[in-house]
Amino acid sequence: MNREKPITFNGVGNKRLNLEGYMAVVNLKIFIKGENISFATPVIFTEQIPENGVALLGETGFFDHVDEVSFHYTRGKVIIQGV
Repeated sequence: MNREKPITFNGVGNKRLNLEGYMAVVNLKIFIKGENISFATPVIFTEQIPENGVALLGETGFFDHVDEVSFHYTRGKVIIQGV
């Protein structure tokens, strides 16, 4: 992580916030029903997420490595199908 070069990024939703953080490339490994998916992806680390905010997984760099993603908000679940 390059702590010498902060980057500015936006939140999502009705209130777009200009936040500052630091980007690093991390290696992720996802286990899906006995299958392993490994890939490197950029991640932004910040201490500026508002108290009512949440971290997000991105369409590019995370979801594009899997076949299907389903959000079931009322059940509090995210289902990720393999490659």
